[in-house]
Amino acid sequence: MAIGENMREVDRLTLFTAVAEMAVLHAIELAGDRIIRRVERSSRGPLKEFKPISVHVQRPVQHAQLDEILPSAAWEIPTFLGFAEKFIEALDEHTRILLAAGLEFRREDLVLTLSRLSLDSLPLPWESLARQGDQER
Repeated sequence: MAIGENMREVDRLTLFTAVAEMAVLHAIELAGDRIIRRVERSSRGPLKEFKPISVHVQRPVQHAQLDEILPSAAWEIPTFLGFAEKFIEALDEHTRILLAAGLEFRREDLVLTLSRLSLDSLPLPWESLARQGDQER
């Protein structure tokens, strides 16, 4: 039995949520590191008590700085794995909102973001590979 066959049995929302959560938290952490590096060394003291994943709550990102603070590398893993661009764009937008508004990550909010996507119509990476394999035969 191929991996794809086993994975079809997994609840799509759970799977998309797990991948989304890891990707968004990774992106927030990368952004937090960049936020800390942009603060003058003499002013970093209070930020040291916060983990990079929650620095944006103390220092929200100005909208004009989001492109500088949120690296495109944040989405390399879901892109490499083959998740749909629409899914990754939704994660990027969700993360930008959290960073700009200074909001902590909450799984419930991410699930709301994902609920706006039609997850049933988004292919999982192994589904896309299975379709390609079927077309090549």
